[in-house]
Amino acid sequence: MGDTYWPPALLAADALPLAGARIAASGVPLAPAVLASDGIEAFPYVSPLSVPLALPPSAPATALGAADVHAPSPTPSSPCARHAARLGAPPMHVACPQLDLTLLLHDAEAGMPDAAPAVPAPPAPTPLPDVPRTSVLAVPLALPPPLLHARTNPYVDLGAHLQAYGMDDEAHEFCASHATCDFVLTAFLTMYAGPSATSPAEVSRAGEALLAQLTHALQAHEHDVHSQLAAAAARWAPRAGRVPVPRTVRVAWTYPLVPDAAPGAPLPVLPTHLLAVARAVHAPLVDGTHVVETPYTLVPIHWIVYVLQCAHLPVPATGAGGVPVLALAVPFPEHWATVHRWLYTRDAAKLVAALLPLGAVCAARAPGAEARATVDALAALSLGTLVRVVARIRATWHNGRAVGVYAESFWSALRRAWDVAVCAVVVRAGRMPRAPREIHSA
Repeated sequence: MGDTYWPPALLAADALPLAGARIAASGVPLAPAVLASDGIEAFPYVSPLSVPLALPPSAPATALGAADVHAPSPTPSSPCARHAARLGAPPMHVACPQLDLTLLLHDAEAGMPDAAPAVPAPPAPTPLPDVPRTSVLAVPLALPPPLLHARTNPYVDLGAHLQAYGMDDEAHEFCASHATCDFVLTAFLTMYAGPSATSPAEVSRAGEALLAQLTHALQAHEHDVHSQLAAAAARWAPRAGRVPVPRTVRVAWTYPLVPDAAPGAPLPVLPTHLLAVARAVHAPLVDGTHVVETPYTLVPIHWIVYVLQCAHLPVPATGAGGVPVLALAVPFPEHWATVHRWLYTRDAAKLVAALLPLGAVCAARAPGAEARATVDALAALSLGTLVRVVARIRATWHNGRAVGVYAESFWSALRRAWDVAVCAVVVRAGRMPRAPREIHSA
C-alpha cells in the first residue's frame, strides 16, 4: 500500500464559472440542465465533444416540494450554529452525535445519490445507487478532509513522480535544474504570458487562455475525432450503456500560416492527451482498449498540468503513437468541468462562483452589506435550489478526491462554499412552517 499524503498548501487565485456544451450523436448541441425555477445552471460540461452514441433519456427536472427538516443541535464552534442562533432559528433536537442535517424530501429529484460518509473511502468507479422519491438526504455540517493515497508525491520527489506517469524526459530535465513543483506548474500555465506573470490573477488569466485554445484545437478536428471514436465503438459489441474508447486518436495538427503574424508569435496550444471522463471504467478488452459507461465527455488537456496537481491518475500507454486517450472514472462526471477549470486557473474565487449562485445573491444583497446578508440572500432561494447547490459542492468534493487534488486552496474553497450553503439551508428550513403533530392517547 502506498503512503498517505495530506494536501500541501499551494497558491490560490480568484474570478467565473465554466459553461460548456455536450454533443449528441446527431451533432446538435444539448442545452445544459437548468434548475427547476431559479434559473441556475446545474451541470456545466467541459468539452464540445461527447461520444457518438445516443444519450439515455433524462427525466425532466422537477422542483422540490416542501420538506420536513430535523437536525441535531450543532456545537457552539460550528459557523452554521452561530449563524442560526443569531437569526433566531428554531431549536433543533439532538438525534445522534454525527451532527448531520437531515432533509425529508417528499419530491426529491430521481437519481440523487446518498450522502457522503463521514470518513471517505478510496474512490470506487461504480455507479452510486438511486434514491427513492421520498428519501432522506443527510448533509454533514462540515466537509471531511480528503485522504490521498499515492505511491509518489511531486512535493517530495518531483522526478520520481513524473517518471511514474511516463514523463521521463521532463523528470530528468527538472531534476537537473532543481526546479520545484510550484515553479514548473506556474511556468507552464504562464508560458505565453511572459516570465513576470506570476501573480494569482495573472496565472488565472493565462489558464483561461490555455483552456480556450485547447477547446479551439479540438473543435478544429472534431470530425476526425468523432469518426475514430465511432470506428472504435463499431469494432466491439459491449453491453448496453458501455462503449470502448480507443487508446489513441490520430490527429493532424496543421494550421494555416498567417502572413501578417508577428515574428516570434507563439504557436497554437495543442493538447497532449485526451481524457474520457465517465462515471465508471470497466475491465479493458483483449487489446487493452478501455470500456467506459456512456455518456462520457472527451476533455483535451496538458498531461503535465494534471500530473503536477493530482495523486490518482491513470498511467498512459507508451509507444502507441497519436494522442493518448485516457479513461478517467469520477463519481460525478457531469460536474467535472469545475475541477478541470480549477486545475488550469488555480482560482479560488472562480471555484466558489461556480459552486454558489452568486448572481442571485448579489441581486438580493444590498451594497456594503456584511457577510450575514450573503447567507440571508442565499436563504431566500427555494429549498430545492439550496439542496441542489449542496449536492453540487458535494459532487465537486468527490471528484476532487477521486483524482487526488493536492492543493489545500482547492479544499479550503470547497469548505467555504459548503459553510455558506449549509448555513443558508438551516436558515431557509427555519423559516418554513411546520405541520402540527398529531398526538394519539393510549
